[in-house]
Amino acid sequence: MRRQTIPPPETPMYSPQSRPSWHTRWAQHIVSGRYVVFAIVALITVILGLQLQHLRFEESESSYFAPDDARLLAVKRFERTFGNDDSVVVLVEDKNVFSTALLGRVKALATALERDTPYVREVSWLGSAEVISAQADTLHVGALFKDIPSSPADLARLRERALGDPALAGRFVSDDGTLTAIVVELKAYPGDRELQRKEVGPAIAAIVAGFPDLRVHLIGGPVMAQAFDQLVGEEIARFGLIGLVLFGVMLLVLLRSLKAAVIPLVVMALSVVWTFALAAVFGWPMTGLAAMLPTLLVSIGICDSVHVIADYQQELEDGTAHPQAVVRSLERVAVPIMLTTLTNVAAFIAFGGAPLKPINQLGVLAAVGIVMAAGLSLVLAPALLASGRALRQARPAHKPEGQREGRLDRMLQNAVGFAMARPRSVALAFLAATVLAIGAAHRVEPQTKTVESFPRGAPLRLSYELMDQRMKGAMAVELVLTAPQPDGVRELDFLRRMAALQTRIQTHPMVTETRSLADVVARTNQALHGDDPAWNRLPAAAEQAAQYLFLYETSGGKSLERLMSFDGSQARITVRTRSLDSRDLRELEAFIDREAAATLAPDTRLAAAGNFALVVALCDLIVRGEMLSFGLALAAVALLLLAILRSVRLSLIALVPNVLPVVFAFGLMGLLGIPLHLPLMMLAPVVIGVAVDDNVHFFAHFRRHLGELGNQAAALRATVRHIGRALLFNSSVLFMGFGAFVFSQSTDLSEFGLVAAFAFLCALISDLLLVPALLTLFPPRVPVAQIPPHAQAQS
Repeated sequence: MRRQTIPPPETPMYSPQSRPSWHTRWAQHIVSGRYVVFAIVALITVILGLQLQHLRFEESESSYFAPDDARLLAVKRFERTFGNDDSVVVLVEDKNVFSTALLGRVKALATALERDTPYVREVSWLGSAEVISAQADTLHVGALFKDIPSSPADLARLRERALGDPALAGRFVSDDGTLTAIVVELKAYPGDRELQRKEVGPAIAAIVAGFPDLRVHLIGGPVMAQAFDQLVGEEIARFGLIGLVLFGVMLLVLLRSLKAAVIPLVVMALSVVWTFALAAVFGWPMTGLAAMLPTLLVSIGICDSVHVIADYQQELEDGTAHPQAVVRSLERVAVPIMLTTLTNVAAFIAFGGAPLKPINQLGVLAAVGIVMAAGLSLVLAPALLASGRALRQARPAHKPEGQREGRLDRMLQNAVGFAMARPRSVALAFLAATVLAIGAAHRVEPQTKTVESFPRGAPLRLSYELMDQRMKGAMAVELVLTAPQPDGVRELDFLRRMAALQTRIQTHPMVTETRSLADVVARTNQALHGDDPAWNRLPAAAEQAAQYLFLYETSGGKSLERLMSFDGSQARITVRTRSLDSRDLRELEAFIDREAAATLAPDTRLAAAGNFALVVALCDLIVRGEMLSFGLALAAVALLLLAILRSVRLSLIALVPNVLPVVFAFGLMGLLGIPLHLPLMMLAPVVIGVAVDDNVHFFAHFRRHLGELGNQAAALRATVRHIGRALLFNSSVLFMGFGAFVFSQSTDLSEFGLVAAFAFLCALISDLLLVPALLTLFPPRVPVAQIPPHAQAQS
C-alpha cells in the first residue's frame, strides 16, 4: 500500500508536478546530463591528483604553534642566543666499546656524520669529548684522546678515566661499557625550520646505513619527526584500505546490491583524494592528526550517499519507475543533506578557534572534504544511480507495507515503542548515567606524549628506552637565567646561586644530571688542584671565578658560547631527564619554580626554554582548545537546529543526543584513566558535528510525518520505518570507522578510536531511546501550520 502524503489543509503540500522547485530541476539535470557529470568529475580528479606529489608531512612541537606565537618566538630567541637545542644522538651498542676496532669504527662514523649531515654544528664522541686537565699551573682543555689506544693496558686506563669522569659517564659511554654515544649538534636552521629539520633524519639514517657492521640506535627530534612521517603515511594507507573494505561489506549487507555498495565508496574515495590534493595545493603540511582525516571523511560523508540510495530504493519499493525514482529521491534528501553538511561544517570550522595550528588546518580540511563529499553525493551518486538498470530493492515491493518489515525493522520499532511506553524510566536511567559520567570525567587530565605515542617494540621507542635505562636519559629541559646587568652571570654570587639551584634540581627523582657555566668553573678549579674531586666546587674568591673563566677560554674551551650569552646577561642550565610526558614535565616545572624562588636572587629571572617550553605550553593549549572548540561547535549546532526546526523545545530535545555522548565519552576516559591528549581534544566537536546529522534527518522526517498523521506516536513509528535502517547504518559506520583506530600503531589514535566509537554508540542509543522518551514527556507545541515548507518536502 502506497503511503499517503496528504498535507494539512492550512499548509498546502508542495507538489513537484505542479511547480518544479530548484532541487527538482537540479535532479532532472543531473539525471539527463549524467555523462557530462562523469567527464567533469574525471577531469577534476586528474588535475587534483597530479598535486598529491607535493603533499608533505611534519611533526614537531613547534609545528603546533602559529609562526607569530609568543612561545615559539621565545624558542627562536633561545636558539639565536645559545644555538639550536635540536640534536641527534647516535648510540652504538657492543659487548665492549673499549676496543681498538670498535673505537676506530665509531671515529669513522663520527667523521662521516660531521662531513655529510646537513646543518651540523659539531659532532662529539668519546674521543673528541672535551676534558679539562692541568699540569702545574697550566690549564689544558682538549679532546679525551687523539690516537685510539691499541694495547690492553691503555684501553683499560681509558675505560677507567672515561667511567670516572661525570662529564663523560652516562653521556658518551654507559656505566657498563656496552654503549657509546655520538652527539650530533645542529646549528640554527637558516630558513624554514620544519622543512630543513626534515632533511636531517633521512641524511643521518643514510650515513649510518653505510656502517652495517655497527649496531646503531638513533635518538633525537629530527629522528622522531622522520618516524612520525613514516607512521602517518602508513596509517593513512592502512585506515584508507580498512575503511574501503569495512564499509564495502556493510554497504552490501544494507543495500543488497553491488552497484549500490560501490557508488558511496567511489564518492568517498574521490572526496578523500580531492581533500589531500587541496592540502598540497595550499601547502598545508600533514601532521600525525592527518591519519584521522580519511576515516573522518568517509565515516561522515558516506552517510549522504547512503541517504540518497536508501531513499531511491524506498521510491522503487513504492512503485516509482527508474530513473524517475532518482529524481524523487533527490527532491526529498537534497535539503536535509545540505542542512547536515552545514552543521558538520560549522562544527569543524569551530576548530578554527583552537589555539593549535594543526587543529585549525584539520578543521578546515575536514570541512572542505565534507562539502565535497556532500556535493559528490548530490551530483555523482545520482548520476551513477541513473546509469544502467534499476538497483535491487532492499525489501520486496510486491509485499504489503506491513509485511515488508524484516527483523531489523521490528527491532527498531520495538526500541522506540519501549521508550514511548516507559518514558520516565528511560529518562531517569539516562539521567543517572549522566551523573555517574560527570563524576568520572573529573578524573581526566590533559597530557601530551612523545615517544610513548609509538607502539611498544617500535625501533624508535626501543632506542629511547635504551637511552633512558643505560645512559643519562633521552630528554633535556633547558632553563635560562637572566641577570640584572651584562656580565652578571660571571659574578661569583650568581654562579653560587645557580650551582645551588642545580643541586636542588638534582634531588628530583626524574632528573639524572644538570650542566651549566658553574660546572665549567668548578671543573677548572678541580683541574688546577691536582684533579682532586674534593675541589670540584666553585672558588671562594670572586677574582678566582673570573680568572678561571678566562683561563678556560684561552686554553681552548669551546662550551661558553653554548652556556652563556655574548653579553654575559644570560646563562643556561641543561637538565637531563628520562623521557617524560607533559604531566611529568609540568610537575618538574613546578618543582623547579619553587626551588628557584628559594635559591635565586630576587632580581634574577628564570624561564623555561627550548622544546620543553613548547611541550608544557601544548598541554595548556589542549585544555583551552577543547573548551573553546566544544563551546563553538555546540553554539553553532544549536543555532542551526533552531533555524531548521523553528522550535525551541524541539531544538533542545535534538541537542540532548548530541551532548550526552560527549559526557559519556569523558566519563569513559575517567574510568579507564585515558588522558586528554591532542587527538581527543577534537572528540567533543567531532561527536557534536557528526551526531547532529542523524538528528536533522530524524526530526525533519518526524515533523513531516507529524503533519501528515497528526499523531505523535504514529509519527515516531513512521519516522523510524522510513529512515531507521539508514540511521542504524550511519551509526554502525561511525562506530566501526572510528573504532578501527583502536588498531592504530599510535597509542593516542588508538585511545581516540576507542572513546569515539563508544561516543557514537551512545549517540545511537540516545536517538532510539532517549529522543522518543523526551518527545513523549515533552511533546512539541508547534502547530502543524508552522512546519517549515522545506521540512515537509524533505521526504
